[in-house]
Amino acid sequence: MNRITRKPTIVSSVAAVAAAATGLLLSGLYSSLALVAAAGGLIFLGVAAVTGVRPLVTVGALGVFAAAVAAGVRGAPPIILLGAVLAAVLAYDFGGTAVDLGEELGREADTRRLEVLRLATSSLAGFGAATASYLVYLVGAGGQPLSAVVLLLITVFVLFVALRREQPVQR
Repeated sequence: MNRITRKPTIVSSVAAVAAAATGLLLSGLYSSLALVAAAGGLIFLGVAAVTGVRPLVTVGALGVFAAAVAAGVRGAPPIILLGAVLAAVLAYDFGGTAVDLGEELGREADTRRLEVLRLATSSLAGFGAATASYLVYLVGAGGQPLSAVVLLLITVFVLFVALRREQPVQR
């Protein structure tokens, strides 16, 4: 009998690292602090993708989010900020999915279809929320950047809650 490897799944791990790299590219252009924070987040997510340590996923996603905040402080445009924050949220979601599936089913299980469906729906929900946020910013901000930041934070919170809602276990 083969032993099950309880490491994160490959597809979601690669997607988490790619999302973090996207956040690095978006926010790193505007601030050296953002570049360092996002690079640190990318490293933590990469280590989490190999080891399956869930707190590293959280720390990595927080690094990418902190990079978005640093880029915002340095004057990055709202569309860049939305993209960087979305990258951080997706990196967290994808990394968590990789760890969960690895713990539950093992790395050897054929979970590609499930993972691709999860990645697509999370990405679509994220892009929809980011698009709606940007449209609200364009229509309602009226040159008041503080309101844009508040709307961005509300959007991130709603997206986070929607993506991390636990499904009841069927037994």
